[in-house]
Amino acid sequence: MRTRIQFLMFMIMLMAPLAASAQQQVTIRELNTFEGEFNATAAEIGAHPLNGVDVTFTAVIVSNPRSSGLATFNEGDGTISRIHVFVTDTTAIGDPNGRDGMSIQIVESNVGLIEELLRGGIFTFRGTLGNFFSTAQFDLSEAPTLVGNVTDPAFARYAPLLDPITVTLDELNINNGDGTYQINAANYAKYNGAYVQVDSASVIVQELGDRPNWAIDRGSRVWIYDTGSRVRNDRLDNYREGYNHRRSMGNGGEGDFVPPPSGALATVSGFVVLNNDNPGGDNAADTETFNINPFEDGTFWSVDGTTRFEDGQDLGNGITFEWPNDITVVGLPPLISNVVRNPATAIVGSDVMATITADVVAQGAGVTIDSVRVVYSATGVDETSIIMMNTGGDTFSATLPTFANLSSVSYSIEAFGSDDLDGRFPSVGFDGFFVSDSELNSIEVVQRTADDSTGASPLAGAGLIPFDITATVVNSSDMGPIVIHDAATAWSGIFLERTSETNALEVGDEINITMAEVVEVNTSGGELTQLINLTFTTESTGNDIT
Repeated sequence: MRTRIQFLMFMIMLMAPLAASAQQQVTIRELNTFEGEFNATAAEIGAHPLNGVDVTFTAVIVSNPRSSGLATFNEGDGTISRIHVFVTDTTAIGDPNGRDGMSIQIVESNVGLIEELLRGGIFTFRGTLGNFFSTAQFDLSEAPTLVGNVTDPAFARYAPLLDPITVTLDELNINNGDGTYQINAANYAKYNGAYVQVDSASVIVQELGDRPNWAIDRGSRVWIYDTGSRVRNDRLDNYREGYNHRRSMGNGGEGDFVPPPSGALATVSGFVVLNNDNPGGDNAADTETFNINPFEDGTFWSVDGTTRFEDGQDLGNGITFEWPNDITVVGLPPLISNVVRNPATAIVGSDVMATITADVVAQGAGVTIDSVRVVYSATGVDETSIIMMNTGGDTFSATLPTFANLSSVSYSIEAFGSDDLDGRFPSVGFDGFFVSDSELNSIEVVQRTADDSTGASPLAGAGLIPFDITATVVNSSDMGPIVIHDAATAWSGIFLERTSETNALEVGDEINITMAEVVEVNTSGGELTQLINLTFTTESTGNDIT
């Protein structure tokens, strides 16, 4: 009897830690599914019944961990704060509903738990569901347990989970018909975290630079987000060691990432995420939209950073390197080049009619140019278009009318091909000039855009410009950026370049500027207009700025 009691006690002691560490086995679909009415709000997503619950699931890694690039790089110690990886539940194979709802994003601050894992690897993951505002994400509580890899014949049946699911844009976001969009909440559980593909969508480029803003449009619209380091430029040559970030041409890479041009048709793949990103300002009120996160562009860098491989590359011995390419151009719009404005000066008189010429060439086989036009607007002038006439060969020309003194003029060129693809120059924003018959005498003429919206100064890049502006310093160098105002109205403030002369200015100093150059400066908050290479005199000090 004593022996049996001791045995039972031993078994109870063994079972105790097992009970304490027990976790719930789930499918990823359970982590994506909500009961009852669901509008995909941050509050609803954060209230998922399994949020914070210790769970496990088995899934294949679909995104390359070392292509993650959303976290800021700490150059001092070579670290990043987190890694983003997308996985798909292996039970999707054989499930009646297939891959619907079977994908999720892992966001892990202990990057060592997951950065060594390979795309195609199958692991059992343990952790908890959480959320960052409206973005659902899974956090690991321990290192994943290896099950196998889709390259192993024993697990080859899971290989299709690495391929994107073809969707239409209206399955992701609803076009409200009034220029706004919102998530198709009925499909949240189906597509959250999924690797999808959209075929032959029109590209809209809003902004280039370190983090290009662009969207695809076909019946509805989805903006592209840059969780993947291959589709952003602020990681160029400088990210965590061993990661698949972009390299400059001087370092053996392809240089900056540039999305397909506006008007192009592209097939785009990526991972579906809901967040509060709204670069186009076209989300419907109090709603958010799905975005697509491309991760790969057909390029893979070895972990030691010494070798670059390309999709389709012949490795010898009958072996071809294969790697995903999430962005494929399938149709190009007309190419607009050699754009010239006469006169080319940034400032013209109110009696001058500027002529614009450009070469326009169709880029598809058998495609012809149907028409070309200049679209312009100016201070007090609504958007208007003029047909550009063919003057021989590929060259087209149009002459703008005169504009009133102190007008800011913006223009672009649009070309229409017989394949219904439309080209634009410049691909983002506008070209422009300023109309003035004398020195510029107010900050407003520097800052105000033709359409009264946010944008670059019409005088940016014009070189040294004669001014007669009297303004007061309202923020000095010891307070942060140097700012002057010449009136208590909109458009009447501007930043000054830091020099020994401007750093000496104090709040309340009144200065007169007679020469300066206008530039646009990139900051963490976007672009700002600044005056550089100033010639100025201090007229008075101690003026009241209240």
